[in-house]
Amino acid sequence: MAYIPRPADLLDQTRCECNFSRKQQMHQHGRYSALSVGISFGGGQKHPQNLHHEGAAAHVLATLLNHIAFICLALLLSDDSLILNFANSIFCACTFNFGPKTATFEHMDSGNLPFGWCSVTVLGRFNPKQGGHLILWDLKLVIEFPPGSTILFPSAILRHSNTPIGCGETRYSFTQYTSGGLFRWVDQGLQLMMHEHDAALRTHAGRWAMGLGLYASMPILRKGNA
Repeated sequence: MAYIPRPADLLDQTRCECNFSRKQQMHQHGRYSALSVGISFGGGQKHPQNLHHEGAAAHVLATLLNHIAFICLALLLSDDSLILNFANSIFCACTFNFGPKTATFEHMDSGNLPFGWCSVTVLGRFNPKQGGHLILWDLKLVIEFPPGSTILFPSAILRHSNTPIGCGETRYSFTQYTSGGLFRWVDQGLQLMMHEHDAALRTHAGRWAMGLGLYASMPILRKGNA
């Protein structure tokens, strides 16, 4: 049974220091404790901002973000008030899922860039052959996802969830992503442009075509492996 000790132990230890709110324990992704941190835009914000935390949560997040275990996993500038989580990461935000039995509901991360990547690293002590699988519903795939593994996929457009783990086992995860609102903010010249909202809506089809064009087709992949 595979086991990546340091990040999982850190989440287990720091989980006890947090006073999680009901919203942080019961949310659209599942019934487990989670804290998100980083730069976000959406949900009524007038400009990109760092997600705000106070007290024990702020201390725990600072500890995790500065620990070499998560810096290795992660491996401004129009607004110098925005703080990146990791100097060498392409993602603007991340979520620490403290579990201790993290298993998400079937969902899509609709706030993320539709054609962008989401990085998910799974941690803990569990038998990956019996539980903790990643389900990609639209692709009809059930993927064995052992501790220490990382997967990148467009979580905003693919429905996904996890299978439960066994009694006495633990499962945590570390996810990295970027809000789709940040890309819109840049496209609109770093400002809100409500008077051009209708025109922006008309460009949706073009953005989808552009996003799909970023993906490699099977013929290209086969040619690259030839």
